[in-house]
Amino acid sequence: MSSHTSGKDAQSLCRIGTVQAHGAFLAVDQQGRCLAVSENFGEFIGTPAGDCIGREVVSLAWGRSFARVLERTRHARDGDHLHDEIALGGQVFEVLAHQSDGVNVVEIHAPGVGEAEPPARRTEAVSDRIAFIHDLQAIDDIEVCAERLLHVVAELSGFDRVMLLRFGPDGHAEVIAECLRGEMEGFFGLRFPATDLPASMREEFALNPVHLVPDIRSPAVVIVQATGTAPVDLTYSRLRTPLPAHLDYLGRLKAAASFSLSLVCNGRLWGLIACHHAIPRSMSFEVQCELEEFQSIACMRIGALAERVCLEQHRFVEAAFDDLKHRVSELNERDPCDGVFDMIRDLRSTFEADGCWMKLEGREQTSGKVPRGYAAAALLAWFRTRPDPVCACFDELPMPLRVHDDLRRWASGALYLPLMKDDFVILLRREHVETIRWAGRPPASQCIVGPPCPPRKSFAPWSETVRFRGEPWLPDLQQGARRLQADVNDLLTRAHFAGLAFTDALTGLANRVRLHQFLDESVTRARRTGSTLAVYFLDLDGFKAINDRLGHHAGDELLRIVARRLERLMRAPDLLARLGGDEFIIVQAGLGERSAADAVIRRIHWALGQGISIGDEQLTVGVSVGVALYPSDADSVDGLLRQADAAMYRDKGPLRREA
Repeated sequence: MSSHTSGKDAQSLCRIGTVQAHGAFLAVDQQGRCLAVSENFGEFIGTPAGDCIGREVVSLAWGRSFARVLERTRHARDGDHLHDEIALGGQVFEVLAHQSDGVNVVEIHAPGVGEAEPPARRTEAVSDRIAFIHDLQAIDDIEVCAERLLHVVAELSGFDRVMLLRFGPDGHAEVIAECLRGEMEGFFGLRFPATDLPASMREEFALNPVHLVPDIRSPAVVIVQATGTAPVDLTYSRLRTPLPAHLDYLGRLKAAASFSLSLVCNGRLWGLIACHHAIPRSMSFEVQCELEEFQSIACMRIGALAERVCLEQHRFVEAAFDDLKHRVSELNERDPCDGVFDMIRDLRSTFEADGCWMKLEGREQTSGKVPRGYAAAALLAWFRTRPDPVCACFDELPMPLRVHDDLRRWASGALYLPLMKDDFVILLRREHVETIRWAGRPPASQCIVGPPCPPRKSFAPWSETVRFRGEPWLPDLQQGARRLQADVNDLLTRAHFAGLAFTDALTGLANRVRLHQFLDESVTRARRTGSTLAVYFLDLDGFKAINDRLGHHAGDELLRIVARRLERLMRAPDLLARLGGDEFIIVQAGLGERSAADAVIRRIHWALGQGISIGDEQLTVGVSVGVALYPSDADSVDGLLRQADAAMYRDKGPLRREA
């Protein structure tokens, strides 16, 4: 489950035309003219808002006081905030300036009631930035690092409830640490659904990490603009007004004031520090900037730790697949399936898979816990309807498959790799049952795009047991799976072409080239190990007459039937080859006595002595067989073939040779 909206959707939430009453707002174009001001501007500066619109700032009585701030802002990047102070009429105001889409924005703040004390004037000083950096450098755990920032924010802000929330892949936020004061209710260990902060708002929080609401009951102040001009972009504004639904939400959390810091690491919203206060509480720009600096330091450390974790995992996967590539290169191209089966079974631990189901060259094998029967067939059919021909996976069992209990138990997570022809590899993960504790019962339909849902009536803990889910497939493993798929397909392709070079086209048996290669290898091995070898030379009796009478089509079919019958007599390490015409060779290793060879010859005569049906014809074919043993009859490939051929002619006899 994933949530995402475009930047345009996020911006639409920011162009709302109002700011909060604890500050004043001024927007100036590149020519130095006032584009927009908040209606309360006169209460802060003395000049009514309407008298400012369209005029050059320097022409106004207070303009020169802003000139230095505006000049600095022109050279800043979009969203970079510059903190300063200006003196007007004997009063000192804080200003926070930034640039957005070519517009210079200056926000003004005067000290308010219940305000957090600026760091420079605090009686109990918090560790300075250098000490904070040193603290973080000694921490190797991402959550502990974020929790260290939580305590800094709690001390500097003075808010009653300070929570550290971590976002999940689906947008939910879990409270993983908190600091409480007074009678504030805690939410440690609870989750807030993604509907509480939809994707568009999370995107906006990632762009502007600091949000302050000093008083949820304070009325919004309208921004005055020239008629016909586009609304000023408030994406980076610190004074922008929250949505009414968000203010209502804070009220139900029993918060009169709110402050939040987004934890953006490597461009992704990792978490949020949310602060709530039981009564209105403001915060100077100076304190906000101080906290943002601590936040930036912490996010850099969290980002570095996250990259380290990803790099370690990437290296682990790379090492596993480098070993895989080496093993693939060493597999026998002529018969790679057994090696591939063994290799993929070994890779189960790398993929953290509980089971594996494979089909190669029409042969199926399983490893670990896998579904069976109709459940397995349904899973395979579901994957084969997917649009991605390369790789498909899920970590939540699709609804159509939930009728199969076997799939729930053993395939709540699955990764499918289609191979050549109808072959495949499916890696499986068992069901991971999880009990989630929510802050209030989440909405039945968790629509996570659009405005926030209406607040729940209660935030009391509500438990939910989540089923049909497996552990997610991490990106590195998915990429590794694609490498596995490519390597195995490459091997099978090479095996296919190697098979064509070593295979008799008519019967599918080994051809003359493969026979001589196998004999060379077998004689070398027998010579090295001191073992024995038997070579059988077979020649069909009466084949020419059948071929002449019934034609080449019937003769070819007869040769194929003979090949299948002989194959059923073979052991796994034996080789059966067609030498040409109606001649066949069998090579057997490790045959002890000549009597054992004689027993093999009797089985050959019996297998081929049974009647053969081709069309309407009932045929009988005989066979002459000669055998040569290594090393007693010959100790070379050519010698063994000559001796076996001679023995076959002796077996055929004068009458059969003449016939």
